[in-house]
Amino acid sequence: MFAIQGLKGFCRPAVVAARSNSTIAGTVGYRCNYHQPDRLALTCPHENVEWTYGELWGRVQKVAGGLKGLGYQPGSVIATDLNHSVSNLLLQLAVAHNGMLLMTLKDKGKLDELSPQVQIDGAVMTGGSSFLAQASFPMKSLDVNDFMKLSGKAIEGATDRNYPLAYYGSATPTSNREVYLYGVGTAGTLEMEPEDQVCVAASLNHPFGIGGAVSAFVRNSAVHLPDMSKIDLKDSTILITDKHKLSSVHDSVKSGCKLRGGLVKVGSGSDLLTDKEQIGDVQLWTLGTGDKIFRPLFDACVDKYYSYK
Repeated sequence: MFAIQGLKGFCRPAVVAARSNSTIAGTVGYRCNYHQPDRLALTCPHENVEWTYGELWGRVQKVAGGLKGLGYQPGSVIATDLNHSVSNLLLQLAVAHNGMLLMTLKDKGKLDELSPQVQIDGAVMTGGSSFLAQASFPMKSLDVNDFMKLSGKAIEGATDRNYPLAYYGSATPTSNREVYLYGVGTAGTLEMEPEDQVCVAASLNHPFGIGGAVSAFVRNSAVHLPDMSKIDLKDSTILITDKHKLSSVHDSVKSGCKLRGGLVKVGSGSDLLTDKEQIGDVQLWTLGTGDKIFRPLFDACVDKYYSYK
């Protein structure tokens, strides 16, 4: 058991062996190792990606091993400006596997605001023009192309779901458990099945978006990452999105898609089911703040998620 410096003046929590395969990366590893590794796990047509659980888990392991080979250790903080992409999802899973933390940043202003509060060790950035390329960090930083080429032997995966996962644009970290609860809450509410394909058309730099991906993983379903500039549902049966993105989905719904349900984040809140949103012939739950509150998406006190009924 050990502690590592994180927030300046504070200690990063130790990685504690509590439960096997219990981080968000562990949800993928569990499905791969104990269920069907040949099932489709991730599709992203505009990035030419279609990976099975076995292929996704293999890439998570390689990238996690590559980060270790660069000197990153459990507790290291990696800053990133990656947005809605395969590389972002892969980075979050690798960080979770290694017991590291992610710092998601939109611009230099956010970097300047948070860097005095959180010790950042290195960065994975979109490219040489990124504001992160101009910053100085103790560890080697990578652009997205070099990150995707990382390869190495991964350490044994972190096992404490309560361990911090990411500073999603703030100095307060969100834990693997919080993201996992978004996942199981969504999966339970929408009664997801292994045959479902979950279109995650929401920011992955937020518990709601990355939780949408985890909801698919906990049910052996597939994640679909669309082109956010023109969202195409393809074969998706479940939609996870934000209110302002719904207009981009309407054309895809009209073309005879397979959509049967989903969640739409409205307002600033993201853990209270409030009402329904109609899109075509499909009703979607709204999640956020509002006068009408149906129930929480999950009960964080008891790790409880609810069925749709």
